[in-house]
Amino acid sequence: MSLNGSQKKKNPEMSAEIKESEDSPELSVLRQRLLLLNKSHVQVDNHGLALQQAITHLKSSNKLKYLVKEPVVSQLIEKTADFRVSSSNMMDNSSRFVTFAVNQEAEWEEGWERKIKLEENIERLTKQHLTLETAVDKMKRDLSEMSAYMSKFMSSYLEVSHHTPEIFRAMASDSDSDDFQDAQDELPEPLLQKQVKKTESTANGFVKTALLTENENLTTTVEKAPPQKPASRKRRTRIPDKPSDSSNLWEIMKNCIGRDLSRIPMPVNFNEPLSFLQRITEGLEYAELLTRAAESRSVEEALSFLAALAVSTYSTTSARTSKPFNPLLGETFECDRREEAGWRSITEQVSHHPPVSAIHVEHDLWTYYFDFSMKTKFRGKYLQVFPQGFSHFVVKRTGHHYTWNKVSTTVQNIIVGKLWVDLSGEIELKEHVTGARGSVSFYPYSYFSRRTHREVTGTIVTPEGRMAYDIRGNWNISVSCAEVRQREKSMGNGVKSGDGQMDSGVKPSVVQTDAGVNKRNGVKPSGVQTETGVSTSNGVNASRSGVIPRSSSGVSLNSTGGVTDSEYLSEHQVRWLKNPPSPDCEKIYNFTELSCSLNEPEDGVAPTDSRHRPDQRLMENQDFPGANAMKLRLEQAQRVRRAERAASGAVHRPAWFEKRTCGVVGDEVWVFTGEYWACKEQQDWSRCPEIYLEEEKEEGGAL
Repeated sequence: MSLNGSQKKKNPEMSAEIKESEDSPELSVLRQRLLLLNKSHVQVDNHGLALQQAITHLKSSNKLKYLVKEPVVSQLIEKTADFRVSSSNMMDNSSRFVTFAVNQEAEWEEGWERKIKLEENIERLTKQHLTLETAVDKMKRDLSEMSAYMSKFMSSYLEVSHHTPEIFRAMASDSDSDDFQDAQDELPEPLLQKQVKKTESTANGFVKTALLTENENLTTTVEKAPPQKPASRKRRTRIPDKPSDSSNLWEIMKNCIGRDLSRIPMPVNFNEPLSFLQRITEGLEYAELLTRAAESRSVEEALSFLAALAVSTYSTTSARTSKPFNPLLGETFECDRREEAGWRSITEQVSHHPPVSAIHVEHDLWTYYFDFSMKTKFRGKYLQVFPQGFSHFVVKRTGHHYTWNKVSTTVQNIIVGKLWVDLSGEIELKEHVTGARGSVSFYPYSYFSRRTHREVTGTIVTPEGRMAYDIRGNWNISVSCAEVRQREKSMGNGVKSGDGQMDSGVKPSVVQTDAGVNKRNGVKPSGVQTETGVSTSNGVNASRSGVIPRSSSGVSLNSTGGVTDSEYLSEHQVRWLKNPPSPDCEKIYNFTELSCSLNEPEDGVAPTDSRHRPDQRLMENQDFPGANAMKLRLEQAQRVRRAERAASGAVHRPAWFEKRTCGVVGDEVWVFTGEYWACKEQQDWSRCPEIYLEEEKEEGGAL
């Protein structure tokens, strides 16, 4: 039962080669197991050899020869022989395994070293990524400040240049010389053309004034800011700085994997001093787009403005990773901006489980409302938010009813690294009277994608399915639109476009590009031409270059899937451009000017208004321990009120909203009753529940 001689010689060598190593715990344990296996191998070999010698001695002994003939002893000898063969096979296999393991040790060590180097490289790349991201953010802020400065400078320059001719005429009228009095009468007749003053509104809210000659050969364009109504009060533009805090979000979130975020108790250290009701109201920062939509000449043009508004509501998401305060049941927030912007809004938390917030905004020209609820899931590395419901926009003059949905949000790097937010999905817009519709696609970040980060694309189509507008942009910067226009045929060899310019009669070839657009005759698309003449890189300049956008939506277009040969894309015009942030916005939670004004104390609002919330006020005033303690008291008081309602069988009834079935989408929506503003005028708050106790208000500070 002995092993062959070569195997016996290898065993001492294998024992010597199996040495301890401090490179990795796994390799050390594996070496120890191989050493034990080798020792057992030697022991079995020795015992088998001894057993073989004992049997041989038994057979050769003269005194015990008669025992070998006994059946029992004969069977024992046969079983022992079988065991000897099996043990020999086992020892051979064990020897081969040990030899193989020892030979693979070098490869395992090399693999472990590669793993260590890979982890170091990943850590170094992560640090470099964070450094580059910080540098890019700083560069964007610098560019925004420079852009704002240049805009102000150009506005001042154009204003001065607009009044310069009047100054010269006044100087000429004061002159005693009459040599120039009749000089104009001596001008040739073709130059004495009647001038017409033309004004139109631009996408950014400016008034464009143009002096046009009769044959429109000469055009002088001046942009002047529209007259602003004087505000009744000066609102604050800053809040107290955010204190430094070293709390670790992962320490709190690691026990909440798979749970609904709305049911997870969170300390205020990861909040921002705003309620979720106020965060919803921030979506009205660019509400002038709603007014432009209401004043549009067609439903397709209105949809292009509404698409820009839908994208603009996410403009602060890229820099705002803090969580707003969960509203208490019955909490409200009003925002009256009639004197500054012509609208006012009221928001109420109408349900707590599930959490639902309802908002109603009214303007002389339009009404805008929606109820917001969401489903959240924490997946360990990232957090996902899935909004529910639709936004509704109604034009009072025409009765057109528009709806659109929201896209999902993903918060990345919950465990390690810098938090960042990504958006994905598709916004589908529809006008329910005519059937016109559109869509805007949000593309999630991918290292292998050729799209720019945070890019959005979309189309607006007519009720007949013809493409009307092409949409391009980035959801944290700007959105532009290009209108699809019809070419006009002329008597010559060419085709006359809608703007009176000639194109050749040659039918251009169509080439599909990697950027998702078609190009004709090899012309590469350039940047977006804005109304102020600034070129951006998030769109396509398609005036007469023949650029054909590919539809990114699921809406059926015409037979070509885009622009036909009888159509062309006008230049992209900026529908929305993000307001530049303040230089030190990182110190104030990356708030905008509107955000800073939302929690400013205001007289006459409802006692349930978010401005009265004491824990939120304590946090804004940098008292985090007091805010955490107050938050727990408010939440406990809410649980007590809920238990009391459950015991009595009562159901919470919102003060200013009621649930109705929408005749347009067919779903139940929370609709404003229209009674809040009348009650505010009379200061009748009898229907408001008491959600902030008096002692809590006093501790939260004088309001």
